[in-house]
This record gives sequence, C-alpha cells and structure tokens, in this order.
Amino acid sequence: MKGLLLAVLILVTLPFQAAAVSPTVVLAADPWCPHICPADLSHPGYMVEVARRAFAVSGVTVIYRAMSWSRAIADAREGRIDGVMGTLASRAEALDLPQEGFGRNFYAFAVRADESWTFTDLASLEERTIGVVQGYSYSPALDPWLAEHRDQIQALGGQAALERNLRKLLAGRIDTLIEDEAVLKYRLKSLPEARYIRLAGRIESGALYIAFSRRDGRGTDLARMFDSGVRSLRASGELDLILARYGIRDQPR
Repeated sequence: MKGLLLAVLILVTLPFQAAAVSPTVVLAADPWCPHICPADLSHPGYMVEVARRAFAVSGVTVIYRAMSWSRAIADAREGRIDGVMGTLASRAEALDLPQEGFGRNFYAFAVRADESWTFTDLASLEERTIGVVQGYSYSPALDPWLAEHRDQIQALGGQAALERNLRKLLAGRIDTLIEDEAVLKYRLKSLPEARYIRLAGRIESGALYIAFSRRDGRGTDLARMFDSGVRSLRASGELDLILARYGIRDQPR
C-alpha cells in the first residue's frame, strides 16, 4: 500500500515539477512581418526572437499563437493567453506593459501610384476613403480622428486583413491604406503589383510593446522578467544581432 501511495504521489507531483522546470508563456498576434513572421521558421520576426531569448534567460519557453489582432487582445484581457506582441501603449488598456519597447515606429499612407495625393496633416485626410485593420491603434494623434470619421473608414479583420486591403486599394474600392511602415515595405517587396502602389507620407506611432495579461496576477512579473531578459541581451550584444537580421536598430528608451 505504501508503494502504491508513493507511486500516486509521484504521478501527481510530476506535472508541477515539470512546470517549475520549464514554464511557458503564450503570446499571440496576427502575422505582421518583419515584426512577427510565423510562416518563416528561420526568420520568425524580431519580436518573436527577442521574446524567446529574453524569457529563455529566466528558463521560460515562449509559445507563439497566430490569430487575428482583435481576438489576441480579447484573449489577453480575459487571461486565455499570457500576452500580445506588437501593441502600442495606447492600445494596451487592462494589460501590463514592460519598460522595454521596440523602437520608434511609423504608420505609412499608401495610395495608387497614379494618384498625386500626399498626407501632410489630419486635415489632408478629408474626403479620403481609408482602409484599416479592425482593432489596430495607429497613433495617439490619428486614432481620435479615425474614431470621429467612421463614415470614411473601412475596417477589415482576420489574419489576412492587409492582403485584402491591398486588393481593395488596387481595385479602387478604397483610395488610402494605413499600415505600419516596416510591414508595408516588407509586403510590397514581394507583391507583383507593387509598382501600382505608392507610399504617400507617414505619421509617428511610438514604440511597440509586448503587453501581458493581468487576469492571472502574473502580468507584472512577466513584464519584469522580459525587461531583465532584454537588458541581458543588450549587454551581451545578442539583441543587436537579432535586430540586425531584420534591418532594425536598438533604440533603448
């Protein structure tokens, strides 16, 4: 009987021991190259690589899940995942932000190449039909304008929202598309119809973050763990090596 009890105790405690030895963090976002590139195993995106290496410093394994941005944000807030990758601070309500963010980012305005329009200020957006991705935050300056001009906005959801917006732009169903500048340039490199699209100005959006769920009470700890890991990577030079593979420079805040 003692042997049986001992065997049962060992079986019961094994999962907890395994969790202590190899804990995991589940992070989600929609595919967003070069930030997040789940289809490319050798270059999964600098955010994915930095997250994996930063948490590995503390012995934690990162699991990435691809899903629409709206679902990722909702799942993080509800505690179904541990966090989201690639959010602006202004979009991270009810989530815990680390101190370490990613760079100085811009959103670009794309139009058809035969158009002369260029973004100069918010007033220049009047009478434009604008394609956006549902649930995205574009910048502290632009978000309020978009909210006040919903009649000019066409929002698409899902993981292929950018592709569909590009098709709408080429077909003339929208005349302006807003997208992260690095993402847009990356996609246009492989788009056969890229010569028919022109970048027509940009607006600064601020740093991008990995934000963590507060629901299970460990969001603050995960943010601190991430910060500590990033700083270790920076000190060792590994952070620069990761970012350089994607043509990006470290811009510590």
